[in-house]
Amino acid sequence: MIPFWVGDLKQKIASLEANLEKKEQDLQRTNQKLQIATQREAELVADISVKNDQITFFEKGEAKYREAIEELSEELSAIRTSRVRRESIKIQELNAANTSLRGDTAELEKQNSALQRENANLKSEMSSLRDEVASLEGRKDK
Repeated sequence: MIPFWVGDLKQKIASLEANLEKKEQDLQRTNQKLQIATQREAELVADISVKNDQITFFEKGEAKYREAIEELSEELSAIRTSRVRRESIKIQELNAANTSLRGDTAELEKQNSALQRENANLKSEMSSLRDEVASLEGRKDK
């Protein structure tokens, strides 16, 4: 005869398996979010690089052609100031978004690590319970 609590252990195993499945799904979702955040961060870094290249190009062009456009310097100065301001604002926005994404990425990595540890613990506990059930069922057969 199987002890009455073996059934309880089997129910606990089933519950742990369901919990583990949910945690693994959560982990997959977290990994997907992490991947999306990483991709977005790469896009933002590329955008920042393009904007920095544009600013560098503009500054080099300005130095190269300063003598040729001296009579238009006031107009150019206004255009440059406006452009630099807009691009500076855009770079600040991109940097802020990048910083935010890095924070989100770090948080997702922490959550991912926690979920991985929790899943490992659940797997270990489930394995121990299975071993215990197998042992108890083995005693029943004797």
